[in-house]
Amino acid sequence: MTDVPGNQDWVQRLKTELVRDKKKTITLTVLALVAVVMAARFLQTKGGPATARAETVAVVDSEVSDAEELALSVAKDLRIHESDEYIKHIDHTITRDLFAFNQDHFTPLPAAAVETTDEQTPAAAETTGPPPIDWQEVITRQSRDLVLQSTINSDIPIVVINGRVLGLGDVIDGFKVVRIDAGLCLLEKKSITITLKMPH
Repeated sequence: MTDVPGNQDWVQRLKTELVRDKKKTITLTVLALVAVVMAARFLQTKGGPATARAETVAVVDSEVSDAEELALSVAKDLRIHESDEYIKHIDHTITRDLFAFNQDHFTPLPAAAVETTDEQTPAAAETTGPPPIDWQEVITRQSRDLVLQSTINSDIPIVVINGRVLGLGDVIDGFKVVRIDAGLCLLEKKSITITLKMPH
């Protein structure tokens, strides 16, 4: 019997396709095994001795078990193969800095209120401290303890204050005599001038 050219072409194309696509080859192999198992079961359902039927059932069960294990193994190999192919085609080019800080992923914390203390605000501490001293009033009050008793306006002018004879430049109780006139004298303390007059 001679082969038909069309059949040869079909067989050749099938072989080429099976060699090129391993996944399709494995699938067809599993389907062929399942077809063999189904045919064996179909044959065992037909008439025959009980012993032969039992042996056939045992053989068929064994073949079914082997076929299931083979199918599971093939499915596992297919998954591994697909995973490998997927990993191979992943683009491994890194387009961003993996260690760069991205502020968009973090919510900024609210600004904490700054507590002010007396040490941090010296101006406030100064305003709450004692008032400045009015030296004009203080020195005027101190001068009330001085009594001008006499003045001598001569070439060397002198005065008598609280029983002491003083000339220009002399000091009494912190007051310096800076001028002597008839009936009065000028005293100076802390750059403040006080006029001391004789009582009437």
